[in-house]
Amino acid sequence: MNYSEFFKFLRKWRDARRNPPASAWPREITLDSKAWEGIQRLYNLTRMDGHEYETSFFFAEGETFLTTPLRGSRQQVTSSHSMSIKYEIDQRKRVYYRNIILDGRVVSKSAIKPAQMAQGGQLGFLFNVHTHPEHKNSEDKTTYSFFSDTDIRSLLAANATVSGLVTDSFWLVCKTDAAISKVGEVGEELLYAISEKAFGGEQYLDDLIKENMSRWGLVFYRGAFRKPLVRVN
Repeated sequence: MNYSEFFKFLRKWRDARRNPPASAWPREITLDSKAWEGIQRLYNLTRMDGHEYETSFFFAEGETFLTTPLRGSRQQVTSSHSMSIKYEIDQRKRVYYRNIILDGRVVSKSAIKPAQMAQGGQLGFLFNVHTHPEHKNSEDKTTYSFFSDTDIRSLLAANATVSGLVTDSFWLVCKTDAAISKVGEVGEELLYAISEKAFGGEQYLDDLIKENMSRWGLVFYRGAFRKPLVRVN
């Protein structure tokens, strides 16, 4: 599934106000260059100071937009964004403009026909992406943690269907129509155990995800930067 198809896929299920079945999620997802630039920017920022960073994907009038990265602490980052459409009229030129405003900044300005003002605009939130800083394990190897219980809880409680994680690769976690409503203590322990495996540099993440995460009604993808994201479970 290419990025344009992925964008339409998320829009479709967002508009339906429900999550896709597991069978609807594709085997691979390919992002476009703009998305990868935003993801790699987050990675580079975290590499520089060891803090978590976040950016969010929004859509408006058939386009996708990324927010300016937000800086968090070394343990967490909180997202807070807004998008709106504002119309203006140049009376002298008799031209109508549509301004797409993201976090108080105009990110797109286009001339439109008067009838388009009455139709209103289509816009909304798609998903957010955040980073986890690197760690050194007992063998002095660089490792990264997995999605935390807070990350998964936030996704389960949100209207979004997808959440992204940037480590030395890129992860997506996606909700299905069978997604659990809460993590619980056992879930917390499992996510902690997965991160411990990752910190240790063990290469069993895929097996752990396949064995446990499908029962949570979640689908995971992972891919190297600027490569297709491959479905894990």
